[in-house]
Amino acid sequence: MKSLLTFVLFIIFSLTKLFAQNTTEAVTMEGDTVQLFTNKTWKFKPRPAADVYDIDSNKYKTVRIGDQVWMAENLKTTRFKDGTPITNAKTLEQWRGSLAPAYAAYNNDSSLVAENGLLYNWGAVSSNSCLCPEGWRVPTKEDYETMLRANTKSLYYNVNNTGGFMARLSGARYMSNAGQFLSYNFSAHFYTSSITAKNDPYFLSLTPIYSNTEVRAYDGTNPKESRLFGLSVRCIRMEQPFQTFSQHPSVQPQNPSAGGATVVKPQPKPGYTAVYSASSDGTQGTKILYFVKNGVVYAADQSNNVSTRVLRYIVGEKVFGADANTGARTNTVLYYIVGTKVYAADLQTRERTNTVLHHIVNNVVYAAEAYTGAITNRKLRFIIGGEITD
Repeated sequence: MKSLLTFVLFIIFSLTKLFAQNTTEAVTMEGDTVQLFTNKTWKFKPRPAADVYDIDSNKYKTVRIGDQVWMAENLKTTRFKDGTPITNAKTLEQWRGSLAPAYAAYNNDSSLVAENGLLYNWGAVSSNSCLCPEGWRVPTKEDYETMLRANTKSLYYNVNNTGGFMARLSGARYMSNAGQFLSYNFSAHFYTSSITAKNDPYFLSLTPIYSNTEVRAYDGTNPKESRLFGLSVRCIRMEQPFQTFSQHPSVQPQNPSAGGATVVKPQPKPGYTAVYSASSDGTQGTKILYFVKNGVVYAADQSNNVSTRVLRYIVGEKVFGADANTGARTNTVLYYIVGTKVYAADLQTRERTNTVLHHIVNNVVYAAEAYTGAITNRKLRFIIGGEITD
């Protein structure tokens, strides 16, 4: 049971990394040679994070943080991905009068947009028309928590910063202060796509003068207020296709559906434990997300085959990260699996915290309640087949 529980952690967060294959005789990881298969060997090479453009042709730098690729600048589009215009709500009456998608420049000063981006309300962030460019999305609460654990450089922008999240203190438009613009050069706030049980959006709040870094929800009494805040938005890149062990006999293409009418669920590869997605109705999905073998977690590609991407390493109760460039195990502890619970690691000390992220019961991964850590009835992943050893 413990070994299966250990597997959980790979299911917790969507992980994004691209590697290219090379025809040597083993997988090379910072000087260590790891033989994955007897007839095929590989080298890891990172694909650099490239600039991205929005629908308005604004150009954004990007940065790889751990397993994720983020925009390194705040969003500044005035249209959704499909070209639909977003309302520029300049006055307090316009901003407070509707929950429809809206944006504003801080203090309605267009000269601040180039460096600080725009402030959006929840209507814009949650719209099905999508704020982010093609292949990108608004991050979840879990995405930001993962980023904070993986970020090894400054969270804040400075002229000498060559990596990290690079947040600018762009302020916000606060509904608790009648829709006024406040906190410019003092704090930064970023919407997530996640909501609480009361439908209040989560957001990342950064206030360096108080060393405050947290992902939280607004705790006001008026539920409308939480959706009328004007906050910054960063986009995170969706997972991309990558190379697979397609030449190895243990990796075979999946059987196509008969006449397109029957969905055939892929089967775990021999010797691997597979982690499947959950469908919206809580049943096992058809997508394999991760494979685990001998305590090493590999990503699955879009055809449900084992890929070359090493995501995590399991050692006892600790789950370690993998180097973004080489795939080698890092010294950073990301999570702890104790009993049936997955705990977060402290961002500074990397010791186990009391924050429960997930529960595993009968090889099903369940979400934990945001405030209490109690198990919910929301199924996230299914662990199928094989054994995990560390």
